[in-house]
Amino acid sequence: MTLAWARLDFDLTTGEVLIEEIQTDWIREVDSMVNRFKDKYKKREKEKIRDCWLRHYADTSLHNLKTYQNYMAVYKKTWSEAIMSATFDFCVTKLGIRNIYFHTYESGKMLKDCCPPRSLYAKLPKKFGFVKTKPAPKFIQADKKIKKKIRKHDFWWWKLVL
Repeated sequence: MTLAWARLDFDLTTGEVLIEEIQTDWIREVDSMVNRFKDKYKKREKEKIRDCWLRHYADTSLHNLKTYQNYMAVYKKTWSEAIMSATFDFCVTKLGIRNIYFHTYESGKMLKDCCPPRSLYAKLPKKFGFVKTKPAPKFIQADKKIKKKIRKHDFWWWKLVL
């Protein structure tokens, strides 16, 4: 089971890393599973849930899911901060990189063709002291397709120097 992860692009030559994505869906997934099964299994709460999707991840009962949900509730407010801290630690101690970039909501949306969670791309970087900057990481600027999109949309980036 993956509780959270970060996707990084980095260049050891330029000494830069771009945090492409922070994924913290697991806690929401647990809530979703409990909501999905609470009516169907309410009367047989301790019985194993017979659902192929759930069995793929955890062959368990609604009672166990609720117990896990309650246990994880304490971590909900700090889950994204925990993965960001672990990401910084990895960048600095394992990669030796201290110039860390992170997408803004707009750059993430346009370059990845998706709608990322706004709070992760707006509030989270501020909590860690990122500042907005115009120049993209140098290794990103080298890609012609991305460079064209950057020029066309006039992106900002989050940057942190540790």
